This record gives sequence, C-alpha cells and structure tokens, in this order.
Amino acid sequence: MKNILTYSLIFILCHLTGYAQYKNFEKYDFYIEKAMLNLKDKNFKTAVNNFEKAFTILDDESADDYFYAAAAALNCNDFKKAEAFMRNAVVKTNAPKEYFLNFEALNKFRDNKVFSDVGDNYYAYQTHYLEQLKYPKIFLEIQNLCQRDQDARNSGLNYRTIDAQNISRLMKITKEHGWQKGAWLLLWHQRVTYEDINNPIWAYFKPLINDEIRRGKLEKTFGLDSKMRFR
Repeated sequence: MKNILTYSLIFILCHLTGYAQYKNFEKYDFYIEKAMLNLKDKNFKTAVNNFEKAFTILDDESADDYFYAAAAALNCNDFKKAEAFMRNAVVKTNAPKEYFLNFEALNKFRDNKVFSDVGDNYYAYQTHYLEQLKYPKIFLEIQNLCQRDQDARNSGLNYRTIDAQNISRLMKITKEHGWQKGAWLLLWHQRVTYEDINNPIWAYFKPLINDEIRRGKLEKTFGLDSKMRFR
C-alpha cells in the first residue's frame, strides 16, 4: 500500500511539474509578444521591462529574443543591459557569431563599443555555454550532423543518403542521452514520411516528443509545421 501511495505521489508531482513548465512557456510567450509590440511602437523602456520579465521565467529559449532585447536597450542608451542581453544570447542559447554579426535589428548600432566588447569575448561565451551542458560532446556531434546535412544540400550530393545516416545516428543518441534540442533540423528532414504509420522513425520519435511536451520540456506547438504536430 505504501509503495502504491508513493508511486501515485510521484506521478502527481511529475504531472504538476510538467504542467507548471507548460504554463511557463505561456507566460514567457505573453511577455515576449508584449515586448515585441513595444519595440515596434518604439516604447523601448517598456520593451526592455517586458523582455526582462520573460527572461526571469525562461532564460534559454531564443537568441532572437535576447538580440531584440539588446536592440531595445540600445535605443534607450542602456549599453550595460544591451551588452548583458547579447552576452546571454550566447551563454544561454549558443547564438552563432555570424548570426550576431548579421542580426538586422542591431545594425544601426554596430559602431558602438559594446559590439567590439561582445565580439572580442564571443569564444569565451561559447565555451561557457558548452561547460553548462550535461553532454557537451553529444551537443557538438549534433552540430556536426546538422552541418553535414546542410553541406550535402548545398553541394548537390545525395542528401537522402546523408539524411538516412543522420537520423539513424540521432535515434541511437536519443535512446542513450534523451532528446537533444538542437536536433530538430535532422527530424524536420524526415517530414515526408510523417504520415506513414509504419515508419520506424516516427514510431520512435512521436511518443518521445509527446512525453517531452507532457513533461514541460518542449512547447506544445513543437512539431514539423502547422499541419503536422506530434499528436
């Protein structure tokens, strides 16, 4: 009887934890949407406040959000906050340096010293990101698989063969280490087989992704596109 009660309590706690995390996604999106509207309306200080509220709820969701927050802070001449937002885009989300250098909302401020300061320390920020990961080697392998994916498409190679090899490796990685956030691109390129109920790839990934959503690890809108959700 004691074991049954214990397992029941664990189940309830896990369910509540997942629900709470799901609500966090909703709250985060609420403040981000407000901040983006503020930014569009040039209410820059209010935008910064709403971005900050969002980041206190979830702090590793989107490099875009951090860069837009930096743009809002720069428009307020708050260079200290702008630098912190740009730094967190790397430390929290691993924003690629090329993306940072070409983010349009930041372009008119490129001559500001804050950009050279962030650029000079970019490698250190990326190293800090890796040090926080549970499986840094797996993260780097996923990045290499994604790069291989893109190289095949850009060079005219037989990318279907590469896709098959990549997804096979991803399934092995996922079985051992769990779902890897950066692997969405590899899964996206399997979308043509999504409706095939006998497809072994989706037989494995659909329940796994659903479980991640239930546990609050992924947003409920996670999926291949607006017509193909993991349901």
